Amino acid sequence: MSGFRRFVAAVAAAVALSLAPSGHQGGRHLCSADAPSSFVLLYTNDTQGMLEDCGCHDRRLGGLARRATLVTEIRGVGGPVVLLDSGNLAEEGGRCAVVMQAMQRMGYDGVGLGLQDLLVKSDFLEAAERSGLAIVSSFPALNRLPASVRECVQVDRAGMRVTVLGLSPAPEGVFEPAFWEELSRLLRQARAQTELVVVLSQLGLERDREIARRQAEEGLIDLIVGNRDAEALEAPEIIGRTWLLPTSDKGKHVGRVDVSFTGAEPVFRWQRLAVGPPLKPDPEVQALVEAFRREEAEALRKATLSSREQLGAPTDRPSLDGWSPDYLAADQCGKCHANEYAKWRSGPHARAVRTLSERQRLVPECLSCHSERFRRTKTFAGDEAEVSGLQCSTCHGDGVLHSLLPKKRGRMQLPQDKPAFCRTCHDEEHDPKFEYEVRSQAIRHW
Repeated sequence: MSGFRRFVAAVAAAVALSLAPSGHQGGRHLCSADAPSSFVLLYTNDTQGMLEDCGCHDRRLGGLARRATLVTEIRGVGGPVVLLDSGNLAEEGGRCAVVMQAMQRMGYDGVGLGLQDLLVKSDFLEAAERSGLAIVSSFPALNRLPASVRECVQVDRAGMRVTVLGLSPAPEGVFEPAFWEELSRLLRQARAQTELVVVLSQLGLERDREIARRQAEEGLIDLIVGNRDAEALEAPEIIGRTWLLPTSDKGKHVGRVDVSFTGAEPVFRWQRLAVGPPLKPDPEVQALVEAFRREEAEALRKATLSSREQLGAPTDRPSLDGWSPDYLAADQCGKCHANEYAKWRSGPHARAVRTLSERQRLVPECLSCHSERFRRTKTFAGDEAEVSGLQCSTCHGDGVLHSLLPKKRGRMQLPQDKPAFCRTCHDEEHDPKFEYEVRSQAIRHW
């Protein structure tokens, strides 16, 4: 018996125990600010391994610990809460596990599967089993998912039943008539036994719109929580009777839908809540993140020391001289360019790694901009804070040939588009106030 037929049979057996069909008719509309809420639906999507904001500036959003605080505050006001995530938790197994542990502590009722989750499927499913989270994918056979992945999740809140379905990315060619027929059947069964049908979709905004249009006449779906494609929406997009909800990226926001009923007809009020200051990190979730950071830094350190040993390089000193043949370290440049070297040593680029060390952030996602050694070699031992920030070679090239030329002829060249080069790290997300002309003068050394 196929997964779909099993689901249909299970639904048929449960109809006698379910609430009466709601018979939803009519359109959806925003309720007034003082309308009573039967329950609150909170949703997130596409965390993408973003465990916490990096602290690069005071407007950074995101972070699991702050999200946990926001959820706790909303629960504390009183009234039932349904908490969902459409998927794409992380592209690496270890981070995925941390995200799931945090979600379990926040009390998520259902989590979908995104492409990133499927790429680390074994780690994802193992972490899900440990956390006890309900993973929802309504077509599990398409991605060869085990029986532990649910075809739907039903949540009872305030005397109402919410049915949650999940649409995960699938191999090309599955969106054919048979797929739509089975999806419609699944939605009709859900509609028959529930007050609210929510779809967690990682198919993309255009595909979500297509789904909404196909079932618009029957009105089978109330809400679609999509992936980060829907971040561009400023407000819910309504197709027929279905709301396509605006989303976020990397956990920067939590979506909120206040759900109230006028008879059998649900009424929605939507908000997008920022996950940032002044929210304080939840201590329990923050401890999870910090423990993972320490493990991540230690794993990188051990891998680096092991690679040094294999190369016969020194493992007991921080100097890069002698074991970095691919580029010239700044202390070597300083032998001829003493004034420039002194200027560099007093500037922020030389301190880039030290800054991370002080914040206990010696991890790959931060080192990729703060350390030239990591940028080039993907190695870092943690003993290099004084010498391995952004080097002369970051802007001027590796310097090896230049150092070998007689009388050091030929001036080292800067990138042709210097502002664009700087903005590879000083981008809108990490440094929105960056002004090239001002900042370049501050580090000018010629």
